[in-house]
Amino acid sequence: CAYTQWWGIQDVSDERCKREIADLKTTRSLEKVLRAQPKYYKRVLPKNPNVPIAEEDAESYGIGLIAQDVLTYNPHCVGKWTDTSNPPDGVDESDYKGEERFGINYRDWTIHCIGSIQEQQKMIQSQQETITQLQQQLADRVKYEEEKAFYENKVPFNPSIVKNVSSRNDEYFP
Repeated sequence: CAYTQWWGIQDVSDERCKREIADLKTTRSLEKVLRAQPKYYKRVLPKNPNVPIAEEDAESYGIGLIAQDVLTYNPHCVGKWTDTSNPPDGVDESDYKGEERFGINYRDWTIHCIGSIQEQQKMIQSQQETITQLQQQLADRVKYEEEKAFYENKVPFNPSIVKNVSSRNDEYFP
């Protein structure tokens, strides 16, 4: 359900207009987004004498996903409709009219993208915690190794008399 504002179409999203609200499990959203294969393409436009199409529109490129691909891993985002338009030039009408076509609900894909970002953020936070723990372990190990080297490093103690400085009465002489 949607409504039109001066800036475009708005989806109705008011909580009062929804029921059976539950959190979406986004654990598979990242998997779905990673399987998507964005494409660019020129659209095959049907002939319709009532709807003139500018040549620059007919020859412009679009971007998106291919519904038949999405159907294999994210079928709830794909809808079906029957084409009743006139076929493009060079296509036999008997091969065109009445065929089942597929469309993609990109609004659902937006939610999967949000879920994917949330899942990646969980991964990043977990990795950051691991990095912090490993850094602390490394710092502790370096400190331990430095202290160990300090105590294991036996400095030779071989006192000798220095003229005009020490005498045989100094306590450290044998």
